[in-house]
Amino acid sequence: MSKVTNTTIARAVLADIAGGSSMQDVTKSLAAFLIEERRVADASAIVRDIERQLLVSKGELYVRASSATPLESDMLEQIKTMFNTSGDVKKVVIEQTIDKTVIGGVRCETAEKRLDLTVHRQLQRLKRQES
Repeated sequence: MSKVTNTTIARAVLADIAGGSSMQDVTKSLAAFLIEERRVADASAIVRDIERQLLVSKGELYVRASSATPLESDMLEQIKTMFNTSGDVKKVVIEQTIDKTVIGGVRCETAEKRLDLTVHRQLQRLKRQES
């Protein structure tokens, strides 16, 4: 028997929600399925897939931006421009998170992509180039 893909599970969850099922019922069903199929470790990936499909249907792109300090409006606009490369995206929504471990720069993540422009990441790249 072949394994049901995360995308298929996400579509089924969204179909249940669209069909009028309560979020509590859908959540319980999903949890039971993941436990029964021994796929609890896939929960985060499935939630990201649900998020991606839901936002794509609305024409929105959700970006999580982590930085050491709050981002200024010009930086937020640059992030929106970088991630709004697809004609399907009508709106880029940015959630800012303050993360003191970032030191400097910014790390941006969507359901599908990750852009790491942190000082730590740049130092790692330099270290690998020297080796």
